[in-house]
Amino acid sequence: MENLFTIKSLYTFYAEYQLLIILFIMVIFLYPFLISAKTVVLPGISKLIGYKSKKYAEILHKKNLSGRIIKVFLALYLEFWSDLLDQSNLINNVIIKIKDVVITTYVIFAITSLILAIINATADLYNVRELNRKIAIELHTQILRIFVVVSAILAIFSLVIGISISSLFTSLGAAAALLTFVFKDTLLGLIASLQVTFQNIIQVGDWVTLPQYNADGDIQKITITVVVIRNFDNTYTTVPTSAFLTTGVKNWRPMFEMGGRRIKRAISLDMSTVKICTQKELNAIKKLPYMLEFAAENKPLFNQENQTTNLTTFRHYIGQYLKNNKNIHQEGFTFLIRTLDPTPNGIPIEIYVFTKDTKWLNYEEVQASIFEHLLGILPIFKLKAFQAISSSQ
Repeated sequence: MENLFTIKSLYTFYAEYQLLIILFIMVIFLYPFLISAKTVVLPGISKLIGYKSKKYAEILHKKNLSGRIIKVFLALYLEFWSDLLDQSNLINNVIIKIKDVVITTYVIFAITSLILAIINATADLYNVRELNRKIAIELHTQILRIFVVVSAILAIFSLVIGISISSLFTSLGAAAALLTFVFKDTLLGLIASLQVTFQNIIQVGDWVTLPQYNADGDIQKITITVVVIRNFDNTYTTVPTSAFLTTGVKNWRPMFEMGGRRIKRAISLDMSTVKICTQKELNAIKKLPYMLEFAAENKPLFNQENQTTNLTTFRHYIGQYLKNNKNIHQEGFTFLIRTLDPTPNGIPIEIYVFTKDTKWLNYEEVQASIFEHLLGILPIFKLKAFQAISSSQ
């Protein structure tokens, strides 16, 4: 009888203080729940991610992924106890509505914050490897962040006003024209950025030249609205993304992909030094390095009776010299040495070939060595480079 009375008293106490008891149990279990999440779940997620690199660990720590995951667990914990409170019928409908909005908003906020942190951390992890930096990861993460944030805002707005998201979209349809006008530049930038990236017009790391913007350098970043270019003088130029579709842009990437960089330069010769070679001069020229085999295959050229000029022999010498240059492409690329129309500044002999090394410094070294050699050997052909007489002389 006494036991029955005790049970009845406990039931009466529970019925009278049910709300407080549920809240008390919720608070009591909150601490061990969070400790379990921190000591069991988070280490498991860390192993699943498998970041062995210290740099990876620093990036994930910087983005506070652990704290954001704890917030998500806390939000789900509150959502669970919220459902129990709803089933207890201890609070009126107004309070239930407010509670549901607050807790669900917190859940959406926590999940959104975690997703954004994962997106940012993924972008940083992606950029750790040098090979991956050519992809416009900032652009893709910007688009994802906009999508996530807009979705979260629509979900919260839908919850507050009490209509479905599909109905909300229908209501917003009438305001689409206004929204398009307000965010016109952003939408145009988004469309342009998608076009230039998915059509592979530009990539991060590309060397581009835009004379209209005085930009000449490497692309550092591609975003929805702008492309950041680091010029070779270490200044930065910000160019609208849409400019890559509407203005003339020179992209040097194909040159690097093909493995050949063009030399297109001419030596202007003094026309007064062009003459018919004597047999003695022809004999001396054909003994020059690179010319022995060529002279054996082209004997008439080195016969005085054919009235070969020193300009002709010099042009052929350039060809043989470059054919024996290991830094110049011999096949698969244009290989041309030609005489251009005479000008008031002499008669130009143009070299149009491609170097095997596309790196700027190495390319300049190869080009300089070629022209320094050719200028130095001109006297053997009895030729002189054209040089204008200055007014002071």
